[in-house]
Amino acid sequence: MADNTNQPQRFHIERSISFGHLLTTLTLIVGATIFFVRQETQIEVLKTNVAAIENRINRETMRTDSALSEIRSALRRIEDKIDRKEDRK
Repeated sequence: MADNTNQPQRFHIERSISFGHLLTTLTLIVGATIFFVRQETQIEVLKTNVAAIENRINRETMRTDSALSEIRSALRRIEDKIDRKEDRK
């Protein structure tokens, strides 16, 4: 008996799994799975929102370009009228 107390303790792993550890591990796995599924859903929703915003920006850009071309043509007509009035003098 005296020999056993003087020997250093060896590393020991129990082969049994307690119910608490099993329940905790399963809870963590289920929680992580739910988290990642929700993240994927949110990412898809955000991708859809970004696509809609890009379409809206493209439409606004086209409208702005159209309005600018109308303004330019109106300015050219005004310049032409001013030039014709100056030429009459």
